[in-house]
Order: sequence, then C-alpha cells, then structure tokens
Amino acid sequence: MIVMKAALMFPWMKMLLQQVDLINFLTTLCQTITQPRLSVVFCDNYFTSFKLVQHLDTSLGVKCIGTVRPNRTGGATLMTDKELMKRGRGAFDYRSAEGVIAVKWFDNKCVNLLSNASGIMPLSTVKRWSKESKAKVMIPCPSLIPAYNEHMGGINLSDMLVHLYKTPAKSTRWYLPLFGYMLDLSIANSWLVYKRECGQLNQKPITLKRFRLAVAHSLKQVNKPASKVGRPSSSSPPPPKKRYTPRPSQPQPDVRYDCFGHWPLHCDKRGRCNYCPKGVSRWKCQKCNVFLCLNASQECFAVYHQKI
Repeated sequence: MIVMKAALMFPWMKMLLQQVDLINFLTTLCQTITQPRLSVVFCDNYFTSFKLVQHLDTSLGVKCIGTVRPNRTGGATLMTDKELMKRGRGAFDYRSAEGVIAVKWFDNKCVNLLSNASGIMPLSTVKRWSKESKAKVMIPCPSLIPAYNEHMGGINLSDMLVHLYKTPAKSTRWYLPLFGYMLDLSIANSWLVYKRECGQLNQKPITLKRFRLAVAHSLKQVNKPASKVGRPSSSSPPPPKKRYTPRPSQPQPDVRYDCFGHWPLHCDKRGRCNYCPKGVSRWKCQKCNVFLCLNASQECFAVYHQKI
C-alpha cells in the first residue's frame, strides 16, 4: 500500500506504473500474504479492474474490494449517473457475474465498486446532512461500502500523521521529495507500532512530535567519534583552549534507559555530575555524553541509567 499511495502522490511514479502490468504488479505484492484465503485486499480506482479481482482470486485465493472506474467494470450495464441521481440519495444499482459484483451507489456523488468478498446485503444506513431538512438523515447503504471505508481509513490516518510534521524537501530533483515522504512514513509507522506496544504494557506513549525528536537524537549519535581515553602524547601539540564549553544536550528517555552501549569513559578533564548536584567526576557515559560519578561512595553512573 505504500507504493500504491506513492503512485498517486508523485506523477513520475504514476507514469512508471502505467508502463507495467498492474495485475502482475499487485500479484507480486500479494504473494507476501501469509494467509491468502482469509485476507481481503482493498484498492482504489487506479488499480481496481474486473480482471484484477478475478486474477487475485484464481491465482492466490485473495479476495478484493475497491473503487473502480466506469470503463473497468467488465462490461457491467449499470444505471447512468443521471438516472441514479433521480432516485435520490442512497440509491444504488448492481450487476454480478462470475463471482464478482459491480455496484454503483449515489451519496454526494456516484461511486462505482467491484467486490468478490462482500455484496449488497445486509443493507446498512449512514448519516448524512440534508440541506432540505437542515438535519442529519439516514440513507441506505450496501454492505461493501462500510467495509471499504473502514479499511481504507488506514491510508487516511497515515496521510494525516505524515502531514502533521512533514519534512520540508522541496526541490527540482524528483527523488528528494520522495525520500522525505518515505522517511516521514517510516517514522509514523514506527510510532504506531510503539503506541501499540505501550498499550500492551499499560504505559503512556509519548506524542508523535517527541517521538520524532527522540529518533533525531538517536540518529545524531550514530558514528559519533568517542572521546579519547588517557593523556595526550608529548609529541602532539596541546589542543587550543576553549573559552566556553556548552552544556551537553540531555539524552532522550528511550536512549537513557535502553540498557545498551552505556560504557564509562575516563576523561582528562573533570565535569559536573549530571545526576547529583555537588558531584564532580572524570567519568563520562560514552552514549549519553554526560559526566557521572563512579566511585565507592557515589554510584551515579548506575543509578542514572535505571528507570525508577
């Protein structure tokens, strides 16, 4: 679904997919489904066709529901938009052949769908605003419409999370916006997985903004050169003195308490302990980049990395 959605956002990818067989393209993606007989694929009108729905069922056993363009319904003779709109809001028409049903439903406008996983019955109702009565009214709705709206909502949620803190990557080079989108999408999906695991552990998850900051802080520490241990040799010239030493940034909670890679480094210069207010130490955490007491009387190094 990531590639499918990206094709709708970037015209160059859309042109590329027009040159390949969409049926083989989606078949290759669906081959990774572990339980095809129990799975349903949801597509938008760019990918859905009568041949696609049949091919996924016969070759892989995967059912499919999706909106479809009028010229891809497999020749189904459905009512025209004008005829359906005369019947009023909530009217629908359908035809079925070879295990596939084509449905046209009138809501705010007419929409066409193909399905071999769900049909018309049982009919449900949805609330819509009526200009005539100036209130919300109930209109009939085929059963495959709520199923499509429910599962395609994941794409809408993904778009919302990506655009909340979108990476500014405007450029004449086509691959830079694509790289920014894939990066934002990966962070949003990671945050959703993290949020689900916090729910299983009965913990309160951090917000998406703080999660992005934590990821940025962790990436900033990658391949960072470690501080030199021991005294400098007599042959090498002494380093220039700095008038002002900025205070090191505080590590993110997930970095501080991950219990991985926190090694003590002995430094030539002493620094103020980051845990106790009066402590001064020559020991620094290699990963957190902060000074911590490490002696017989003060064990700030161990206490600092333990979540209370």
